[in-house]
Amino acid sequence: MATFISSLTEEEQALDLAKYLNKLQTKGKEANEVFSQECAKLQQENKTNDLVNKLLDEHVVLFAEGNEKDIEGFFLVIFSIIKKIAPNDQFITKVVTILTSNAEDKSLLRLRILNHIYNILDKPALRYNLYLSIIKYAFASRNSDVVIREFPSELNNRIKEWGVNLDQIRNVYKLIHSYRESGRIAESYQWGVKYLTTFEGPDSSQLQEAVSTVLEAIKLPSLFQFDSLLELPLVKQLEGTNHGKLHQLLKIFVGENLDSFRTFIAENADYLKSQGLKEEDCTLKMRLLSLASLGSANQEVPYSLIAKTLQIDESEVESWIIIAMSEEVLEAKMDQLRKIVVINRCLQRVFSKAQWKQLSDNLTLWRGNTKNLLKTLQETKQQFRLAAKQPKA
Repeated sequence: MATFISSLTEEEQALDLAKYLNKLQTKGKEANEVFSQECAKLQQENKTNDLVNKLLDEHVVLFAEGNEKDIEGFFLVIFSIIKKIAPNDQFITKVVTILTSNAEDKSLLRLRILNHIYNILDKPALRYNLYLSIIKYAFASRNSDVVIREFPSELNNRIKEWGVNLDQIRNVYKLIHSYRESGRIAESYQWGVKYLTTFEGPDSSQLQEAVSTVLEAIKLPSLFQFDSLLELPLVKQLEGTNHGKLHQLLKIFVGENLDSFRTFIAENADYLKSQGLKEEDCTLKMRLLSLASLGSANQEVPYSLIAKTLQIDESEVESWIIIAMSEEVLEAKMDQLRKIVVINRCLQRVFSKAQWKQLSDNLTLWRGNTKNLLKTLQETKQQFRLAAKQPKA
């Protein structure tokens, strides 16, 4: 196992790396020092750039024969050398290209080294480009978990640190959104929405991004609120284009019921299939959304009304209530004797100014009730104190 001593000068460390690579090259063969001697000659001739290139060009044997600890140490040392005696951004690009060139071999190690390099870099522009490379490699090597888990908490801070412009921010959002095949469609959708929100007005060049995000929203089985998506300028723009039917369908999912959806299907027989949507899945979601509308408008809903609204047999009502509760569309109790559903809480399909006002009114009422309760407790406490002070008969 190689040991790279940090107390050595950069020139000494370069020769140390050369000797280590020499050992890896001659493994199982008669030992020779040709490679390390060539490196020493380049150093003597003050050809630092050629020396660094020669070391990096041996990355294949490094990954094939070296152990993970030594590979990691090699790149940290070579990066230190690059920063001190060969400060050329092209070398940084070359290191990143080497590390991201193979998505199958030691991918987690490569990601760890890339992260180390990111932390060492002191140029915001280089950090931004490296971050994009890390994201691409993480997805390509099927290690999306390694980077996705930090996106919500860290990305905004990183963007401020980079000092990048709006187009560069969009590049990050779009890149994350583009990896739908990673198996994290829900997370991908959220980044698609973030990308769309960066546009304050219509932009015909981005219509396809709006289309793909709307389709993802409809497909996502766990997504039941679409009103904020419908309000985005790019999504609104769909209405006046050849994507008008998709805009119409989104409006149905935002605030209309199963009847409206059935009418849309009847008038546009092949549309769902052409967009990669399944009628069965869309119908299921529309039934749950229609049930949410019923629950929002009524504290108690008869089985008969639910059956009529969802276009099902009354014997299926309880099964659909259970499905809705499992999807957190509502919280309810079923009164089987009276054949009604008592709604405790229900998903708000549209959260507009009216809903904010209702929430404000409820909070005001709660505060008033709490004050009255505290006042009553204080008065009762005072009465007990006065009673305790009075002499006993």
